[in-house]
Amino acid sequence: MNASSHDINQTLEYRTATAIARLLPTGLLLIFLGLLIFVLADPAPTGTIIGVVLCLVAGIALVGLALWRRVNHGKPLFTLSPDGIHYRIPWVKAFNIPWTEIQGVDSIDVETGYWSFWDMRYGFAILPDYKVATYYNVAVVLVSKQFYDSRMFVASFFLRGPGWRANFIPKGSLVQVALHHDLVSVEPRLLREAVEARWLAFRDQPGKTSVPSVAVGQVNATAAPKRPAARAAPETVVVAMGENPKAVSRWQVVASTVLLIGIVAMLANLVGLWDLPGQNEVREIRTKARAEQKDWADSIRRNREESRKLEAEQKEMRRQPTTICAACSPDSYRCGCCGRTRRSLQKRLLRINWLISPGRAIAARAGQHRPTTISRAMPEIEITEECRALIAAEFPFEETVRRQGNGEWQMQIDAETWQRLQKVRRHGETISDCIIRVIIVTQHKRGLR
Repeated sequence: MNASSHDINQTLEYRTATAIARLLPTGLLLIFLGLLIFVLADPAPTGTIIGVVLCLVAGIALVGLALWRRVNHGKPLFTLSPDGIHYRIPWVKAFNIPWTEIQGVDSIDVETGYWSFWDMRYGFAILPDYKVATYYNVAVVLVSKQFYDSRMFVASFFLRGPGWRANFIPKGSLVQVALHHDLVSVEPRLLREAVEARWLAFRDQPGKTSVPSVAVGQVNATAAPKRPAARAAPETVVVAMGENPKAVSRWQVVASTVLLIGIVAMLANLVGLWDLPGQNEVREIRTKARAEQKDWADSIRRNREESRKLEAEQKEMRRQPTTICAACSPDSYRCGCCGRTRRSLQKRLLRINWLISPGRAIAARAGQHRPTTISRAMPEIEITEECRALIAAEFPFEETVRRQGNGEWQMQIDAETWQRLQKVRRHGETISDCIIRVIIVTQHKRGLR
């Protein structure tokens, strides 16, 4: 979109819409690179995942902005009119430069520095490196330092930003205001010719230069008074300069199509429609490892719940007095005095089994091995008062035991517990001493944990 003639009375608007719309392939490239890194680094560490997310977010933002600028062109960056140059700093300030304040028009090479974490030889670096970028053949207009300080300068360092010196370049007592042709997608020669032609035509006409600069959201009270109708300018014709943002070059079509195909291919890989060589085996191993971790976590959770239940049961049993039913028959299934069944005896025997073989007892508590019903004809053992008291202290004892005439106690255990006691029993050791030793060793190991 260029002017069809060299009419200096036309108002020329220069926008950044075309330059932003051309960032569409760049945004697609960032999305493709993010997905490619995620596929190749699967499973990816935390640092890689952060980089992938940043690439995807930046790429999606660029694509959305490029598509939006193709439809909504936005405000002009600078405008050439018979009154002067209306210059806009996006989101900061806008002002007008009258032609009478311009003391010259020139073209220069603008150099500006920036910090970058990317190096062409070494890739990404931990510490940023200062680099210099050069913009060639940039049209500039020269204004006085006084005019610059009063109309253009922004006091806030953060509002000025890192690119301030690339747009306002000091030159002795003057300041060069750069009109970057790359941002508005025009040829540098045509931009300078348009600026120079209007400056030469209107620099000596006060009627055209009496409009002061206006900041964003402000109206200057010293605005020029209305001119007589005889000097009124002809109807202003506004022309949008630069290339059409909706126009797409052949290179952009090819690049966008290739990148879209690559993005679709990466997404298909992530959903499992195709795999790289060896990727399927890695995914199976990772899936198996996750399943094992989940099973292990569930097992730990179940064991903790069971431990809490057992601890609560032990506390509850400690609050109750110990009951010794000596008058009940050892062959009866239900205690005649207290009414308790032998099911609680099975729990006590299970806890004694835990002392001797922890692995099997834990498996039984986890529900993998259901304890069988204890036979009515169970082995009987004689234990000392010391052994009975230790068992009652470790497991609040409330089962049927019988006091013997010699002062020892007779209790019943299941055959499996009897066999395990015989395995851990030492030569010449009584059954009471064996039980006492097992309980003490277990308490000691539990204390070390």
